[in-house]
Order: sequence, then C-alpha cells, then structure tokens
Amino acid sequence: MEGSQPVLKRSLGLMQVTLYGVGLILGAGIYVIIGDVSAISGNAIWISFILAAVIASFTGLSYAELASMFPKSAAEYIYVKQSFGINFVALFVGYLTIFVAITSAATVAIGFSGYLSVFFPHLSSIVYAVILLMVLSIVNFFDKLYLYSRRNIRTCNNHNSRFLISSGPEINFFELPETARASYSSAALAILTSTALIFFAYYGFENISNISEETRNPTRVIPKGLLISILITAIIYLLVSISSISLVGWKELSSSEAPLAVVAAKAFGYHGIILLSVIALFATTNTVLMMLVSGSRIIFGMARENSIPIIFSKIQKTLELHG
Repeated sequence: MEGSQPVLKRSLGLMQVTLYGVGLILGAGIYVIIGDVSAISGNAIWISFILAAVIASFTGLSYAELASMFPKSAAEYIYVKQSFGINFVALFVGYLTIFVAITSAATVAIGFSGYLSVFFPHLSSIVYAVILLMVLSIVNFFDKLYLYSRRNIRTCNNHNSRFLISSGPEINFFELPETARASYSSAALAILTSTALIFFAYYGFENISNISEETRNPTRVIPKGLLISILITAIIYLLVSISSISLVGWKELSSSEAPLAVVAAKAFGYHGIILLSVIALFATTNTVLMMLVSGSRIIFGMARENSIPIIFSKIQKTLELHG
C-alpha cells in the first residue's frame, strides 16, 4: 500500500518489459495479413513493412513520452484525463481500451483454436478458445507471466528464424501486381495501402505502458522497452516477408488463405505445416496472455481512480509479494 491506494510491486527490468512488448506485438496478424498485402503490393511488401515500422515508431515515441510523464496503470485513461481534464472523455477512452483488450484476447483465442485443431480436431474451436482463456487466466492470477512469456517469445523467435531461407536468385523484390504498374502514383498507392494494413501487425506495443507500476525506474525503462520491442518485431517481420516472397513469390502468397503455411511447406514439406502450427500456437497463446494482463492492469488503474467499482483495485497477494 502507498498511502491509501493499493500498489503493485516494482520488479520488472528492461529485459522483462521488452519481452512483454514483443509478446504483445507478435500475435496472429502476421500469419494472415502477409497474404492480403502481397496481393496489393506484390514482392515489394518488404517496403511496406519498413514504412509500417517507421509509423509505429513515431506512435511509440508518443507513448514513450507520455509513459515517462505518467507511469501508471490504465495508461490511456490517465493520459486523456491529464490532457483534457474531462473525466467523461477519459472514461470513454478507458472503457474502449478495456473492450479492445477483451475482444482482442477472444479473437486471438479463436485463432489459437484453429491451429490447435490441426492436432486435435475433435472439439469445436469455441471449446478450445474457452479452455485457453481459462488456463491463461489462472496463469495470470498466480503471476507466472514473465517466466512463461520469456520462454514463449524465445521459442517463437528461434522458430521464426528458420524461415530465413532463400530459394532462388531470380526474385525481383520490386515486382508489383499489374494494377500497380500503371504509374508511379499507382505503385506508391499500392505500397501505402499495404502499409496501412501491416500497421495492424504492430498493434499491441502501446499496452506496455500499462505495466509501468510494476517496472523499476519506469520513466526510463518503459520508453526504452517500448521502442526496443518495436525494433525487434520490425526486424522479424522484415525477414519473414523477404523470406516468404523469396520462397514462393507474391502470387502464391496472395492466393492462399494460410500464406505462411505455404511458405513452411515449401521450405520443409509436410513437416513445415506442423512446424508453423506449433509456432502459431506459441505466438497466439502468448498474445492472449499479454492481452489478459494488459486488460487487468487497465481495470486496476481505473478502479483505483474511482472510475469503476473499487473492488477491482484489490491486489492478489502473489502480486504484492512476488511482483
């Protein structure tokens, strides 16, 4: 307790914060969106990934500045309240943030169930999604988050690196679909349209601000962790995009509902599909866990500000003792 308000123990350093951020960003988006964007910008999707990373970095810098000024849970709620001084607007943003955290966790859990069905096709996807949410809620409650996230993220990164295989020297990395070749403006439009879609794959980094109260020296660590996590995921996304078009080309990518499965099959055969499913299971599980943590911190922070029932600011003992 700090005064009359409950507080979380500050136990996280730069490494844990960065891993948390990478876990938030590396979710289900890349497994689907790469096919959609390759249909728009062809083999030049790597340019769109770079541009999206730059845009995410600017947004990240804004969050980094605000996090250094207001290192608290319920970050978006606090930022709006401090900026405009209108509690209704802050409440609206806070509730929207909670809604996004809940729906994002549910959506990615459905994605997880689809990959799990490759191995266990006996139950419906909803059942698998509900089981995942229940299990990860228990993990979150007993505060095994950071050991788990570190193992998951390292595993995902190690497996993702195995896609970095080039299959031929004849790849034109600037080849565009026919509709984008008419003029420079149409080419630029195609690349920028892809950039807008790819930005979704970077979504999640802003939730790093919500663990400020569990971070040692948050005014320095949170901004650094936020920007480093964007850099790490940008490199991974760039390498995956280049490897994908090197292996199968944009036409095959864009025509598949599971584009990275096509890449995995090209690189490793049938076992590649199994490998990709395992990677996707790790990535989606990690993202659901991070979203549950983020949502709980938003609710905690708003309850402590008396914006929602105060009971939601009660801290479970393992968080107080073990951080």
